[in-house]
Amino acid sequence: MLTVTNIDYDTVTWQHNVSASLQGHMNPDKITLIGGHYDCYTSNDPMTLAPGADDNASSVADSIELARVINNSGYAHNKTIRFLALGAEELMYYSSMSGARDYANKCAAMGEDIVMYINNDMIAHEPSATDWIVDYLVHDAGFWGTALTVNLSGQYTSLSPNVQEQGNYGADDLPFWQAGYQTGYFFEHNFCPYYHTENDIVDNCNIAYCTEVARLNMALLLSVTEVPAPMA
Repeated sequence: MLTVTNIDYDTVTWQHNVSASLQGHMNPDKITLIGGHYDCYTSNDPMTLAPGADDNASSVADSIELARVINNSGYAHNKTIRFLALGAEELMYYSSMSGARDYANKCAAMGEDIVMYINNDMIAHEPSATDWIVDYLVHDAGFWGTALTVNLSGQYTSLSPNVQEQGNYGADDLPFWQAGYQTGYFFEHNFCPYYHTENDIVDNCNIAYCTEVARLNMALLLSVTEVPAPMA
């Protein structure tokens, strides 16, 4: 339960993290995580309708679609893949606990061998028809997954990745990084003007752009799941 007392609306409620796993066939104790938050709100009135199509249904849809494709393919992947829908991200800066922090802390306490957490947050706004860029936010630009992401984007998508190192700032990726896990975070390059409003609807999303981000997610997810980390 998340209890917040320093903002002017009731947040004494339950938000549940949702986790679904596809078991690895060779190294099931090694885990690759992918996900994003599912909660949304409108900033002018937190108690009114919040469609949240870009922020952040786009990312939840990405995870669900990747899970569907991998599961239906019958592909015997090496490591376990875990798909997450995390709660309370919109409140993470008002409280010491978000869904991501709770999940990451529990993973660390259980000693889980997490190879990487791939985070998505707002991946469906793009006003242009071509020359698409996706921001790729990292806490460690030297992590081998960063160069891998750049390479995969050219092989499998029309996206140009804009790599940014974000230090101690972040969203749902940050608690995993602070718990000792490597992370990568995809974010639309052109920030959505409908963010946290009633107009964050599917009609204002660029589904083709979101699909390209999903392609890059899939390429990175399967690469991390299958390929051993480079020797240090």
